[in-house]
Amino acid sequence: MRSLFIMLIVSLISFTACSDDKNNSNPIEPPPNNQSALSGTWNDSTSVNENNTTRKFSLTLMLTESNGSISGNFSAEHVTTNNSGSFLREGSSGTITGGTLVGKVVTILCSDFVSISGEIDDSNSNEIKSIATVSIPRIDSTYTYIYELTLEKK
Repeated sequence: MRSLFIMLIVSLISFTACSDDKNNSNPIEPPPNNQSALSGTWNDSTSVNENNTTRKFSLTLMLTESNGSISGNFSAEHVTTNNSGSFLREGSSGTITGGTLVGKVVTILCSDFVSISGEIDDSNSNEIKSIATVSIPRIDSTYTYIYELTLEKK
């Protein structure tokens, strides 16, 4: 009987010590996998044929999202090929200049070269239906191309 009483006292002391720590200044840490669904690597490429010219655009985004603010890195390539076989390749990579996530709407400025606006797909959160605006400065002027992309999370 005495050992049962001692076990009860030890249990009560242990329970009180573990559950009632109101002076603890350390908040409970969220689990390590508590990342946004937007965080990760996204990519897509597309081709457009017009006027004897083929334009191909490829984009990869490595994103991190926290409280609606998007950061990360990008890599983009734009290749223009004409029927004679000559081609012009432009590319850019680096740190994302800025980005936001409001609800399911995504806006990302990669650089002066590429900006993205789109929306996370309702039926598949691993896809972002987006419009990429690609601005390419050349000697005579700046050329702007618009591409529809379905960025897929890898």
